[in-house]
Amino acid sequence: KTKVRKPDTFDGSDPKKLREFLIQCELNFQDRPRAFRSDRAKVTFTQSYLKGMALAWFEPDLLNPDNYDRPLWMDDYHEFLQELTANFGPHDAIADAIQQLKNLTMKDGSRITKYVVEFNRWASQDYGVSALRHHFYSGLPDRIKDEIAHIG
Repeated sequence: KTKVRKPDTFDGSDPKKLREFLIQCELNFQDRPRAFRSDRAKVTFTQSYLKGMALAWFEPDLLNPDNYDRPLWMDDYHEFLQELTANFGPHDAIADAIQQLKNLTMKDGSRITKYVVEFNRWASQDYGVSALRHHFYSGLPDRIKDEIAHIG
């Protein structure tokens, strides 16, 4: 059996850390699918790793015992993710990705794997394929562009 580590806590102070936090939670869901069959179980698990402002945001609803006035996000993981992302994620993830892609370059002597991983990280946002090709090619060193030109 695999041993997936628990997620790092997320306090909401750095929006860039939200994606990594959610990936760590998702790995736990995949590792123990029976434990996380319901959205409510996923929400509860994810909330248990929140702290600081991120936890405080949800606190009033968590402490409200009125089951008739429960917010939708308490029983719907997708709604919970939207609430968490809207309040503690990047304000404009696509604009951030565009900026990161514009600035991404492969350094001479670096491994292409590192460049591809960084590129894929930012490209996973909703972004057009032709623009992605342009940014990928633009960030390559001239020596690799020359090789591509020779190959065709």
